Amino acid sequence: MSGFPVLAIGGGLGLWITLNQAPAGDRYWSQSTDLQYLLAVPALLFGLPLMMAISKVRREGSPLPWADPAFKCLALAPLVFTVGGVLGLFVDGADTRTPAHYHGVIAGINLSFMGLFYGLFLPLLGRPLKRTKAVAAQIWMFGGGQLLASIGLFLAGGYGVPRKTAGAAQNLSDMGAYVGMFLNGIGALIAVIGGVMFIWMVARALLARD
Repeated sequence: MSGFPVLAIGGGLGLWITLNQAPAGDRYWSQSTDLQYLLAVPALLFGLPLMMAISKVRREGSPLPWADPAFKCLALAPLVFTVGGVLGLFVDGADTRTPAHYHGVIAGINLSFMGLFYGLFLPLLGRPLKRTKAVAAQIWMFGGGQLLASIGLFLAGGYGVPRKTAGAAQNLSDMGAYVGMFLNGIGALIAVIGGVMFIWMVARALLARD
């Protein structure tokens, strides 16, 4: 709830700017773009207390519940989200650094919802999943794959690889660009496998006979 006032203020400012400035020109678009930085505040209001709570548990000598799939998602989601957010500080809209940013941020949010399914939704429905190696692998594959893909896209974008292109149009003449797109492909494949595993396991739990 602590982030709601910030979102409300940001939404109100966006509405005011739209009604008073659009379509006045460049000033409207620059102001609308600058509002994106307000989104960092509610993210920090959630992420910092979470990291402090985990650090407190570690200082007290208590083991972290890594066997719990929900905790794995909760620990990995802020990391992936933060990497995506930091990459967003370097985008210019024309190359693959832009999808590197939003793929990381969205992947972090997806991991949070995966954790909700494992730790809340499925247990509430009386269909909890067992803590198997497959569940653990799914989480690490999706999160790690998305992280690798985002880093690869960012690296390729640094060498000027344009976004929304494929094949020869990418002009992978530099080794750095080639390596970046290779990492993106490998990471994306791993993440897709992890995503398919999640859908399969959750669907099987929901559709299983009592």
